[in-house]
Amino acid sequence: MLLPETLAASNAAKRGRIQISVNLALGSAMASIGLTIPVIGLATIGVAGQLVLGLGSTQTIPDHHRMRGDRSGGRVRSERCRLPPSS
Repeated sequence: MLLPETLAASNAAKRGRIQISVNLALGSAMASIGLTIPVIGLATIGVAGQLVLGLGSTQTIPDHHRMRGDRSGGRVRSERCRLPPSS
């Protein structure tokens, strides 16, 4: 589905036409998103069940800082490291 746009964007980038390449890539992405979500939504009308767009808690990566009881809120703390003396 995205192959023609991908090839056109790649060829434009090889020729140095970066603006055209970016426009093709962004337009292709917008068209895919803009068409996929409504089609899935319409398809779920006839199917019993609930439409869930996104990831549940079992599909996400856990925040290990909070699991260990770290109160930094997941921020990375910088620590000074000592380099061995050069010989």
